[in-house]
Amino acid sequence: MRNKIFALLRLDFATVRPYFGWKQGLLYLAVVLLLTFFTARDGSSAGSGSIAGILAVFAVLNASLPFNLAERNNLDVLYASLSVSRKQLVLGRYGFSLLSVLGALLAGAALSFLIWAGTGLGGPSWALEYFSAALALFLLFSLVLFVQLPVYFKLGYTKAKLLSYLPILLMAASVAALGGWQAGGESAALRLELIAAWLKTNPGAPLVLGITLAALWLLLGALSCHLSIRFYERRDF
Repeated sequence: MRNKIFALLRLDFATVRPYFGWKQGLLYLAVVLLLTFFTARDGSSAGSGSIAGILAVFAVLNASLPFNLAERNNLDVLYASLSVSRKQLVLGRYGFSLLSVLGALLAGAALSFLIWAGTGLGGPSWALEYFSAALALFLLFSLVLFVQLPVYFKLGYTKAKLLSYLPILLMAASVAALGGWQAGGESAALRLELIAAWLKTNPGAPLVLGITLAALWLLLGALSCHLSIRFYERRDF
């Protein structure tokens, strides 16, 4: 079973590869560099988060490409004729989506290092800033995928493409609202700094928080995958 899942994972990457040529790479690079310039031109480390964020957004948006190609080329009928179960196909698609986000963040790490080495933007703590942002973004955007993928497996690409963008829009709106929220003269950023300071003064708290977040992430991922398998097994091709 594991070999078939890996084969389907490689098939998804091979299917989308023709759509990621040098032109798309240059476009992504231009957008990332532009955002980095505006967010880190004062020498701050904000550019690291921008690099991670924009590449994660690209990866999540491109996670729908296998569904699009499968629907346009009637590949689901082909998959049904192969000696693989629909459960295996779902697991392979989840692997493709999560690895796409992880690969984008790793590529962002290399780009962030090159920018830091060439310009000094981000300061000496660029690595800590980047990987902290990357970890948080991986958790957030994987949760977005956990919402999107069951919708794609249930409705198909055409019916689900607009609906599946809602989690990204809601997350962006939540971040914007958090950034602008103020209470008692204290901004949200200051409150987050206070939380970070509290975690430092309680040595066991980060470990407990990390275990709790990891368990919650695994639980939501398993639930999402279970729903996707059920939805996909009920579809007729």
